[in-house]
Amino acid sequence: MKDREKWLASLEVGNEVAIKGTGGLNNKWTSSKIEKITPTKIMEMTNGKKFNSNGRERGNKSVLGDSLSIYPMTPDLLDLIEREELTTKFKMIKPQELSLEHLREIVQILKP
Repeated sequence: MKDREKWLASLEVGNEVAIKGTGGLNNKWTSSKIEKITPTKIMEMTNGKKFNSNGRERGNKSVLGDSLSIYPMTPDLLDLIEREELTTKFKMIKPQELSLEHLREIVQILKP
């Protein structure tokens, strides 16, 4: 049995896993916890996604080939996921909608 197969077989409810797409729009890392494992070994995640026992997303009918897969969570991946989430939040900030005081606080934090 290969390492990946052993890891997949060892997964239990409550385990946190890293999720990444194979391309298309799903090419960022995310994470989720296993909420349920069915008798047929389908893993249902807290984010609503379902994965087969081989770690591939169940029921994805994308013609772009951008299905998701699960991977072992590591401290480095946790940091990367947090960085991507924070970066996304920063991209959504509209400076023109912030108060002058908030803008001053941000500039103060960003000063070298």
